[in-house]
Amino acid sequence: MKSNSKNKFLYLFNNEFSRSFKMMISFLSLFIAGHLFIVLKEIFRAKGTITKYIAEGGNLEAFISERGQYTLSKIINDVSGYIIMWIAVGMMAVLIFSAIIWLREWYGNNRTVYTMMTTPINRHYIILSKFCNVFLIGCIYLSTQIICFFIDNAFMKLILGKEVLISQNVMTGIFESVASIVLPGDIILFTMYFLAMVLIVAIIFNGVMLQRSYGIKGIIISVLTIIAIVCAYIIIPNVFMMFVHERMFYISVLSLILIVGNYFSCYWLLKNKVHV
Repeated sequence: MKSNSKNKFLYLFNNEFSRSFKMMISFLSLFIAGHLFIVLKEIFRAKGTITKYIAEGGNLEAFISERGQYTLSKIINDVSGYIIMWIAVGMMAVLIFSAIIWLREWYGNNRTVYTMMTTPINRHYIILSKFCNVFLIGCIYLSTQIICFFIDNAFMKLILGKEVLISQNVMTGIFESVASIVLPGDIILFTMYFLAMVLIVAIIFNGVMLQRSYGIKGIIISVLTIIAIVCAYIIIPNVFMMFVHERMFYISVLSLILIVGNYFSCYWLLKNKVHV
C-alpha cells in the first residue's frame, strides 16, 4: 500500500516537472545571462579604470597603493542594487509560477485537472507534488545564482589579473557582500527566509483554490486574508514591543501555524469545493 502511494506521488511529481521543464530552462537561462551581464559589465568597468590610470602615466603598483585591490565582494557591492533586484525578481518569478502551476490545469492546453479530479488520487499527493515542484525549481534557481558567483570570480581573475586581486573564497565573498541580503549565511535568518517563502507559496496555493471555489468572493477573501497576515507580522510585534529574539520566535511560530492552516485549507477546498 505504501509503495503504491509512493508511486502515485512520484508519478504526479514527475508529470509536473516534465510539464515545467521547458519553462524552467528558459527561466534559468534568462536569469543566469542577466546575472553575468551585470557583473561582467562592472568587471570591464574596473578594467577600464585600471587601463586609463596606467595610460595616464601611472603603474599598477601605484594604482594598488592609491585605490586598493579588488575582491569579489567589492565587485558585487559595486553593483549591489542590480544584483539584489535581479535575484529578487527571479524569486518573484518562482512565486508567480506557483500560481501558474495550478491555473494551467484549467486554462492551459495540456490540462490534467480532469484526470486528477475524477480518479481516486489522494489530494495530498496532488498538492505536495506541485509544492515539491515549485520548491525544486526555487532551489535550482538559487543554486544557479550561487554558481554564477563562482563564474564571476573566474572572469574577474581572467580579466583583471591576479595582481590587482585579493584572494577571497567565493562563499565568503557572497556573505561579506550585500548579496547576503537575499542569500543569507546566518542559519536563523536563512530559516526565516525559508519559512517565509514556503508560507507565500502556501498562501498562493490556497488563494487559487479559493478563487476556483468561490470566484470573485474567493479573491476578496484571499486579499483580506493577506492583509490580516501582514498586520499580524507587523503590528503585533510592535504593539507588544518585542525584543529581537522574541520577534524572531513569534514570526517563526506564526509562519508555521499559517503554513499548516493554508495547506489544510487548500486540501479541504480541493477535496470538497473545486470541481472540473
